[in-house]
Amino acid sequence: MSRRPRSFTTKEVIERIFQDKDSDDSDIDIGDSETDDDDVVDGENPSFAAADDGEMNDDVDACNDSQVIDADDSQLDIEIDDKSTSSDDSVDAGPTPAKLPRLDALWSWRKCGTQRVQPPTLPVRQPEEIRGVLPDDPSPYDYFKLYVTDELVDMMVRETNRYAAQFIADNIGSLKPHSLLHKWRETDNDEMSVLLGLLLHMGLVYKPRLSMYWSVDELFHTPLFSSVMSRDRFLILLRFLHFADNSACDISDPTRDRLYKIRPVIDLIKRTCRDVYYPCTELCVDESLVLLKGRSSFRQFIRTKRARFGIKIYQLCTSNGVLLDFFVYHGNSTAELMDLPGLQTTEKIPFTLLQPYLNNGHVLFTDNFYTTPRLAHYLLQNGTGLVGTVRPNRKKFPKALASSHREKGEAEFYYANDEHVLAVKYRATKDKSQKKEKVVHLLSTVHSNKMANSAKTDRDINAIRKPTCILQYNNSMGGVDLMDQQLDSLLVLRKCYKWYKKLFLRLVLQCALVRISCTN
Repeated sequence: MSRRPRSFTTKEVIERIFQDKDSDDSDIDIGDSETDDDDVVDGENPSFAAADDGEMNDDVDACNDSQVIDADDSQLDIEIDDKSTSSDDSVDAGPTPAKLPRLDALWSWRKCGTQRVQPPTLPVRQPEEIRGVLPDDPSPYDYFKLYVTDELVDMMVRETNRYAAQFIADNIGSLKPHSLLHKWRETDNDEMSVLLGLLLHMGLVYKPRLSMYWSVDELFHTPLFSSVMSRDRFLILLRFLHFADNSACDISDPTRDRLYKIRPVIDLIKRTCRDVYYPCTELCVDESLVLLKGRSSFRQFIRTKRARFGIKIYQLCTSNGVLLDFFVYHGNSTAELMDLPGLQTTEKIPFTLLQPYLNNGHVLFTDNFYTTPRLAHYLLQNGTGLVGTVRPNRKKFPKALASSHREKGEAEFYYANDEHVLAVKYRATKDKSQKKEKVVHLLSTVHSNKMANSAKTDRDINAIRKPTCILQYNNSMGGVDLMDQQLDSLLVLRKCYKWYKKLFLRLVLQCALVRISCTN
């Protein structure tokens, strides 16, 4: 006789229906494409992503009808017993005061009519300001010293001297008679500052080999370098440049911190970025890549980046490129992210970086790698707006909007009244190559369903109209890309540098760009 199957409780049925079966980690290893399938609707093609909106044109207001659309029409009708319903179904928000939106909550999307949507007002409680101490007429060096502090230089001197002593003691018997290591003497703060200045200046006066900066040939002679430091001293300081105590880390431990060689610098610069400057309203989160083609267990490949191979950094910047916070991907990013039950890794990244700036009326701009309806609602509960392109197969995104067809220059708006999230679909007036439609999907919690003239015109010299949320997204999203563009002209990183020295110089260079970004 077959046994009768056990009956499930209401809570178990709901959990089985709405269980998120996707992966918790979206970080990509070498060879994989830079995609994120964490929060897509089951059964849909994850490659169906929102089109880029860099050249979007013209628009018409096509919001007429009014109808209610459920985001998830694949849900089953279940008769729920009131006695079995309890408060245990709510998810704990962890360290944040706001409640985490329930994963099984139904989103009711309404197609916008002629009536304008009124987004909630986010009060700004703290203005933009530079908190560091500056003279009345600050120079670029004064801004630079706000970030590259004496504490950082002291740490570099201490660890460089320690590493040199350890290396020479371990290899004293195998050194060649004419080795530069026999000339080693301990360094100090002044000499370390000169070394750092020379490394940065090499990015402005680029030469193929380091030795050419000390060449006396009239074609290559640069007297500045030889006047402040000899070539041999520069090379030996660069050889022993270090930022952490190697003996404090067990390299045979598989759970060790892979960034231990540069961890003190990362922690110090992250703290300094938060202390010396409070940002403006518009912020953005994006990835940046530090060029590295050498061997590394956490080297990444991102096809759309200029470097393509390197160390990936998740960065929070202002819209004009001032670095606020960051963390380096090293193979296990979940350890550095906030513990937010129910959120995917790509949703935790912006929320973790934004933690010091929540509940102050900031507006975060993200691309479709991070944006989800759930993240938009969660940030709004924490006093922060979100504007970002979104993949139309994300969960809770209105399916009717994703499947609708728009003519060239037309836009369509849907609004979730309870969550205060606006969804937009816009088709540009110019298609992509091979007559593919150039369409963008976008979410916003700070805009209404309003159109405005852009700076572009069509072939008949008529102003091209776009949704206001798209216009502001185009103006405010490029903070990280702007920083990468400025850094690309400074050829400081060299192939012969080890990965942690490249990462250190990259972080120092970003600090050197602060004055340019703050004054623009």
